[in-house]
Amino acid sequence: MAENLNNKYLNLHRTSQLLEKSNVDEVLAMQLIPVSDIEMINTITFLKRENASGYDGISNKILIHCVNLISKLLLIYVILY
Repeated sequence: MAENLNNKYLNLHRTSQLLEKSNVDEVLAMQLIPVSDIEMINTITFLKRENASGYDGISNKILIHCVNLISKLLLIYVILY
């Protein structure tokens, strides 16, 4: 058990060292790539149904059930923002 905790600490320490060396602006920058409505529908359809809701409180089951209604709205949101 002590070895396992030590390994977790070392991994955390290495990660923090890498973050300190990296350029924060590059790490935080995110580029959006174009997606089609079919890709959006497929991505939502293949979500795991058993997962807990995210911070927004919307479960994967609800997203999957409403995929045809919300896919175009999500696509527009991704394009605009």
